[in-house]
Amino acid sequence: MTWTTFPSDLTAGLLGTFLGLVFGLGIDRKREQRRAESRDERLVQNLIDRLAGKRAFAHSVDVGLVDNADDRQRCVDSVLDARMRILDVCDQIDRREDVVGTLRAMEVDCLALLSHVERHPLEYARALIRLRDRLIGHEAELQLLMPGLHMAIPAAETASVHPGSVA
Repeated sequence: MTWTTFPSDLTAGLLGTFLGLVFGLGIDRKREQRRAESRDERLVQNLIDRLAGKRAFAHSVDVGLVDNADDRQRCVDSVLDARMRILDVCDQIDRREDVVGTLRAMEVDCLALLSHVERHPLEYARALIRLRDRLIGHEAELQLLMPGLHMAIPAAETASVHPGSVA
């Protein structure tokens, strides 16, 4: 190296280092974005799986009016838990802000059921079926936004009439 080429060598070295740093940071940023999106998808998938496992959503579609205060309270508690899980997932979403609106709609539907059951306690089983159907619709919307999601639809009871039904 001679002193006459020192400025150009220094410039080339600094420029190469700067470009390498920018390129490396860009790769790291993309990798981190993919990790965050994957984490968000896992959060939503876990929520869908948890909702599908809720016994409250397993009433038969032909259930009548039900006068069972213990079952009603368990179902209300289950819907409250579902609502809290939905809110937790909303709070934890990092990259996929496009799904938050659908999750908020699911939370509002849970609140609507709770309000309805408070006014019409004997209709809680029918209201749960309507809520289940609405949540399934929201899950389908989520699947359109996140094609990697797998639907987990709660199975209705096989009994034609729920224990304690009035009609």
